[in-house]
Parts: sequence; C-alpha cells; structure tokens
Amino acid sequence: MSGVSFTPLTPWLLFDYGEVLCLAPSLEERDDFERALSDVMAPHELWPRYWAERLEYDRGTVSTLHYWHRVLGIEVSEERVDEIHRADIAMWSHPNQATLDYVDRARQVGYRLALLSNAPAPFGDVFDQFGWLEAFEPRIFSGRLGLVKPNDAIFHECLGLMNASPDEVTFIDDREDNVETARRLGISAVHFRDPGQLEALVDEKS
Repeated sequence: MSGVSFTPLTPWLLFDYGEVLCLAPSLEERDDFERALSDVMAPHELWPRYWAERLEYDRGTVSTLHYWHRVLGIEVSEERVDEIHRADIAMWSHPNQATLDYVDRARQVGYRLALLSNAPAPFGDVFDQFGWLEAFEPRIFSGRLGLVKPNDAIFHECLGLMNASPDEVTFIDDREDNVETARRLGISAVHFRDPGQLEALVDEKS
C-alpha cells in the first residue's frame, strides 16, 4: 500500500513540507547549529530535546521563546533566541528540486495542489514568501490551527479549507503515522521516500 501504483487518481495532491518539498538539514548545517549552541548545550543532547519539544511548538501552544528555553533547559536572551530561530528556519528552507519538478508536471496535467505541514506559525509566515510554494493553495501550517498531524482533526480542517472530500485527495508525506491516519479517513496516501514515486501519479493523469 505504500507505493503509488494502487493509488487512484484524484483531483487534489496534498503535500507535506519537510523532507518532501524541502530537503532535510545538511550535516554541515546541523554541525554549525550544534556549534552555535555548544556554550549552552552538549551536541548529543540537542536533537533529542529539539524533537521532544517540537510537537507543542508545531501546535502553537508554546512561543518560539518558550520553545527554545525548554530545549536548552535555561533562559537565554530574546536576541539569542532570535538568532537561533533564524538559523532553524534557514535549515528547513532548501527546496527539494527533484520533488518540485514532479509538482510542476502535476500542475501542468491538471492536479490541484495543497500543502499540509506540521510547522509553527512563524515558520509558515516565512515559507509563505517562497516563490516555489506559490502553486500550493491552500498552504496549511499546523501552528495556525492549533492542531498537528497525525491527529484526525487537522485532516478534517484541511479538507474543509480545500473544499474537498477525502476521496478527492491524495496525500503525500514521509511519516508513516501521518499516512496511516489519512488512509483511515478515506484519503489516498503515498508514504514518500523518493521523488520518483510521484512519476506514476503524473504519468497516469497525462
């Protein structure tokens, strides 16, 4: 069920953002980020804490300032948090051109495109400015809704904003738990591992 050959054609393609439309942070970026925080946190502690606290940040229940205080375990100045925040956003701002090539083909053959991402509202405010995301409408970021994937409620909210029914949407996400929720709700889904998985969706509609 994870491939695209059994996924029915739908009017909509609903894309995740991180590690689907954008690339994961590079090793160099991660190393630079660790060094920038090494005066307050050991590198081996950073990423477990980063992810452990992330869902509430993505949900919008904590601010950027409070998120980083939680991650670091100490309070640092707002200026320091602003620097960390800018670096954090920058790490998640590199387009996955291989995926975007299929996105462009999908748009040309008639798919409607939308985006559903677990991302804090301040990240969404920056991502909304990216020209390479203009084709996606609506662009839905979890922090603006107070909901996160894989909760059912964010999918229901998303479908409402798209004015679409579950059987009109194919959802593309790299996390299996998100894909499983979508399928349970009647949404066709692709567990994304490689941009080449999208070729069948594009070719079959051509």
